[in-house]
Amino acid sequence: MKIRTILSLFLGIFFLALASMSSANSKFLTGGFDSHLVPPFGKIKFLLGQQSDQISNFKQAIGAVPDYPYPSGYMLYNVLMTDGFWERVEFEDLITDFRQSKLDYPIGSLNVGLILMDSTYGIPCGKSVVLNHIIAATGGEVVNPEVIDPTFLAFVDESLTYVINQYKKILTPVYLRPGYEFDNTGYCFDSESFKRAFRGIKQRVDELGAKNIAMVWHAVSGAYNDPSGNIDYQYLSPDHYDRWYPGDDVVDWVGFSSFFNGNYEVHQAPQWCQDLAQGFLTPEVPHRTVHDRILDFARVHNKPVIIAESAPTTYDLKNNTASCILFENPIPVTPEEIWETWFEEYFDYIEANRDVIRIVSLISSPWQDAEFFRCAPGSFASQPDCPIGYWGRNVIQDNPYIFDQLKLELQSPYYLNPRWVYEWLGW
Repeated sequence: MKIRTILSLFLGIFFLALASMSSANSKFLTGGFDSHLVPPFGKIKFLLGQQSDQISNFKQAIGAVPDYPYPSGYMLYNVLMTDGFWERVEFEDLITDFRQSKLDYPIGSLNVGLILMDSTYGIPCGKSVVLNHIIAATGGEVVNPEVIDPTFLAFVDESLTYVINQYKKILTPVYLRPGYEFDNTGYCFDSESFKRAFRGIKQRVDELGAKNIAMVWHAVSGAYNDPSGNIDYQYLSPDHYDRWYPGDDVVDWVGFSSFFNGNYEVHQAPQWCQDLAQGFLTPEVPHRTVHDRILDFARVHNKPVIIAESAPTTYDLKNNTASCILFENPIPVTPEEIWETWFEEYFDYIEANRDVIRIVSLISSPWQDAEFFRCAPGSFASQPDCPIGYWGRNVIQDNPYIFDQLKLELQSPYYLNPRWVYEWLGW
């Protein structure tokens, strides 16, 4: 085991060095992006998330199938903390265990969302308090100086250093999404505080010499204008993404979420569901129109794209049903329908935009079985016992047909497949 561990660490460092070369030849190999940690030779990394137990379960399932491609890494989340990074954490049936996930994929890349919403830290929404403490801790000009508390400032300062140093210890590429889905109305960020905090985090990353970290600017990809009129949440405004962009010098990757895709009106949000919604998650333009706009933004800025979060929400892969996002209203669908409606469109979109999409992160999660995401029977989205609607159950290996189709998709030559490395290591 010790020899395998040493070999895996050596290979991890080797692949990191290959991915992070900054010479002109490296830019040629990685598509010429103004970026960091880009897969070489036009390849795409497929990552799996977002709960450690599900990441382990998927690895076990594919390990039993000889020719099933391995993911290039995994996706997790963490908060600001001053210790305990490597300890197992259970929160409302969601499990995060960086140690276990690293053991599952020792040479794998990590896509990590750093949670910076005020509500997570027991702070009322509205003043971007956590972001402003990050700005202060990194020597920037604070947007809302009245919120600064010396005790919390000391905690944030220590936490930034501690967490970044833990990412650094992972050795393999870490795609860091601070304040992920920055323009999600529920997170209550303001664009100016976000930009300054993002720059401050990048500054701390550089000060600590964490060369295995790439900075990801991750948009929620909203398809409507917020009815409140808040200028920061007018997603369809021509300058929306410019308003939130912290600068080419600190952004390595452009990211977006892709839960509702080109066929969302078939099952996830059919017209009758949208009519009931009365504004809740009701798109004003097709979701792919928004995604196209983000891809074009990345092309203009010469940045590669990561689909930072994605899943066939509202589908139950275990029971072969589909439902409206607003509440649990399952109708029977075949596995073939699920694949053709959501997955096939998803992978076709990736293939059509391979010039810029270089990492995809798919979430395999039993959403409805986790307290955090559960929508109680008879409840409606935005009610206390159904806060974000019905998300279904999306565990890939629960559906043999979906599981087999994903294998065929990942065998496409443009996806990285590190399985041979793990087999050579005997992992």
